[in-house]
Amino acid sequence: MSRNTIRLILIVGTLSIIGILLIQAYWVIKNYELKEKEFDLTVRLSLKNVAENILKYNHNTSPLVDPVLEISPDFFTVKVNDKIDSNLLGGLLRNEFLKEGIKTDIFYSIYDCMGKRIDGKGMVCFDSTSECSATMTGNLPKWNYDNFYFSVYFPEREKVLFSGMKLWLYSTIILIVVIIFFAYVLFVVFQQKRLSEIQKDFINNMTHEFRTPLSTILISCEVLKDSKIVDNPQRLNSYAAIIESQAHRLNQHVERVLQMAKIDKGSIPLKHEQVNIHDLIHEALSKISSSGNINDPTIECNFLAKDPIFIGDRLHLLNIVFNLLDNAVKYCEKDPKVIVTTEENNSGIIIRLADNGIGIALEYQKKIFEKFFRVPNGNVHNVKGFGLGLNYVKNIVKAHNGQIELKSQIEKGSVFTVTLPRNK
Repeated sequence: MSRNTIRLILIVGTLSIIGILLIQAYWVIKNYELKEKEFDLTVRLSLKNVAENILKYNHNTSPLVDPVLEISPDFFTVKVNDKIDSNLLGGLLRNEFLKEGIKTDIFYSIYDCMGKRIDGKGMVCFDSTSECSATMTGNLPKWNYDNFYFSVYFPEREKVLFSGMKLWLYSTIILIVVIIFFAYVLFVVFQQKRLSEIQKDFINNMTHEFRTPLSTILISCEVLKDSKIVDNPQRLNSYAAIIESQAHRLNQHVERVLQMAKIDKGSIPLKHEQVNIHDLIHEALSKISSSGNINDPTIECNFLAKDPIFIGDRLHLLNIVFNLLDNAVKYCEKDPKVIVTTEENNSGIIIRLADNGIGIALEYQKKIFEKFFRVPNGNVHNVKGFGLGLNYVKNIVKAHNGQIELKSQIEKGSVFTVTLPRNK
């Protein structure tokens, strides 16, 4: 499957998910608005019935014209042209709302227009096992004309509305879970595809790295089969040296893969010995000069650390410096120059390698230490490798409780800084 096809599937899938979420959100909002209207209508009818029953109880035949006034979504006032008994009001409210299936705590107050005062307050609780949680702050609103009225406050109005939307809420949660699962599956699929591509690149690179020295060895062996070569000792020694060099090269590749396998298992046996970092750098430089790089590097050393002694694994530390130097030389278009600096701080010793190579784009600088990762553009592909070197460096530095940092700009080179803390 091509990248464009995968990208198209991802875009269509994302748009579909967004569309489904928007539709679900639209219907949830619509359902909520419907529940609001239903609740308001039920409350108005119930409160009107309560007012009429109060008049009947008082043997008052006066007509009621729009007695219910909505002050806010959870606060209503009801005008009654007669005195209101607090106990009677509580019972009527309970009966009416039970009849309509609304079981929520109610706070009510009664206003006496003759005395111009609050004549009574009360609560209606539908849960007999707990006390009402209803509370009310502030004063009742003043009407522009004198009348008897009572107010009703629903502190848990939102809870009532949402309780009537359980099916929609559950379906929304299920939809979100399905979308999360779908997104996770997509992530796993793309991750597996990426790993598959990395594995394919690794096998191709490894095949190339192994094929080149093997081909050289086979050609040298064919030459050595010639009986006449015995008469030319210089040529014999030359081909023997070629075979030895390529065999060492193969051995290095094998060791690198084996080292990464040990790191993956979490088993990095480190020796704790005194290592002179300056001597280590000089040894790595000698290996670079004899490694047969096409580019002849200029390497400058600034040893500013007064105490270069560090307790660690000498072989692995040597490999760290060699890998960084080797990369600095290989990934340079022409006339590679590397500046190696050592410094000290309060916690340990610092090794800094600055080069004038092709640089690494910002988007790849965090990925460059991942296993098998190789920058997928430009001249980087002109240099063969496994994509294991910097991952190995990072793991060994981490095993020494150290840190490695990278600063780089395209066409301006890179600076790798390794900080190794001293054991106290």
